[in-house]
Amino acid sequence: MIDPAEADKLLIETASPEALPMLIPALIVIGVALRGYHFFAALNLGIVSALIIGPLTGILPLERIFYVTSDGSLAGSVMSGIMAMLPISILILLIITANEVTEAGGFYERLLAWLDRVVVGSVRRAESATIILISLVCLCLPGNTSAMVTVGPLANKIRKRHEIHPYRSANLLDTIACSFPYMLPYAAVIIAAKAIQSELVAKYDFVVVTSWWETAPFVFYGIVLFPLMIISVITGFGRKKG
Repeated sequence: MIDPAEADKLLIETASPEALPMLIPALIVIGVALRGYHFFAALNLGIVSALIIGPLTGILPLERIFYVTSDGSLAGSVMSGIMAMLPISILILLIITANEVTEAGGFYERLLAWLDRVVVGSVRRAESATIILISLVCLCLPGNTSAMVTVGPLANKIRKRHEIHPYRSANLLDTIACSFPYMLPYAAVIIAAKAIQSELVAKYDFVVVTSWWETAPFVFYGIVLFPLMIISVITGFGRKKG
C-alpha cells in the first residue's frame, strides 16, 4: 500500500483543475444526443467545441492538434487519432464485404430458415437468438463495433420476421456488445490496462500489475448489463412491436 503522505504529494504534483473546461465538449455531446439528434451530429459538435475550447484555454494548443514536421509529414493529435482508427476501419470494411458476399451466396437465408425451424419460434426466442449470435461473435471479435457490424444484417432480418421494434433490436445488439466482451480475459481494455500498469511499475513502486481474475469482479458494466438484458428478453420488459 502507498503511504498516505506520498499519495498526497503525488496528487499535488500531478492533479490540476485547469483541464476541467474540456468537460464542456463531453456535456455538449450528451446534451445534443439526449435531445434526439443523430449521434454523428453530437460527436461532431463535441469535436468542434473541443477544437475551439482547447486552444482558447491553452489546454490543447493548436501545435499539438495538427502540425507539419521538419521532414514535411503531418503530425498531432488529429493524425494520431486517424492512424489509431485505421486498423478498425479496415477491419469494418472487410467485415461489410464478407457480409455482402455471405448474403449474396444465400447463407443468411439458409441460416434464418434453420433458426425458424429449430430456435426461433416466438418473439422471445428471436430475441434470444439475437443475444446468442452477438455473444458468439464477441467471443471471436472482442470489440463492440466489429461484432455489431457482423451480426447487424442478420439481426435485422430476424427482427423484421418477428416484428421486433428496431430500437429494441439495436439495444440488444449494442448492450450485449458493449458489456459481454469486456468480461473476457483477452478484451482490448483488459490488455490495455495491463500494458499501462506494466509501464507505471517502473515509475511508481506502489503500482501492481493485476491479473484478469483480480480485475473481473470489478467489471461492473458487464456484470450488471449482460444479465439485465437476458432478464429483459425472458420477461419481455420494454418489448415493443415495430
